[in-house]
Amino acid sequence: KRHANDDAGDESSSPDDDPSSSLPSPLPTPRDMKSVATVLALARTYSSRTSAPPSGWDPTMPVMHFATPNPLPHQLRGGALGAMQLNMARLERRRQKNLQEAEDKQKEEEKRKAAKVEAAKVDDDKRANNAADGGGGGGEPAQMQKDRNR
Repeated sequence: KRHANDDAGDESSSPDDDPSSSLPSPLPTPRDMKSVATVLALARTYSSRTSAPPSGWDPTMPVMHFATPNPLPHQLRGGALGAMQLNMARLERRRQKNLQEAEDKQKEEEKRKAAKVEAAKVDDDKRANNAADGGGGGGEPAQMQKDRNR
């Protein structure tokens, strides 16, 4: 009977060789050199990511390749959350631009209407002056009408 922690390719050992091998070990134990290499590689990986200094560390030397346990700002900006924030900022900027363009368009329209009203007032004043000068409503200046009537 094989245990869950036994290596699948290990056929060389038998339970009769070692009396403790019949009991399941509390932790998986490597049974061949390939497994040992795998465990050591995993241990090296973990040791490079922990805060414990590596073996042979000299405190007078500068720390090289140190990584904080939390992500750095440039790493956050490069992630999914940063992309979402960037998209939201772009949408907000576009919305602000559209609002500003709409306000500018409305102001321009109001200026055009005010210019039309002003032009209409000037035309009305001209017509009123022509009528007051005795103009025949022909749109001629009053002096030309007087000259023609003589």
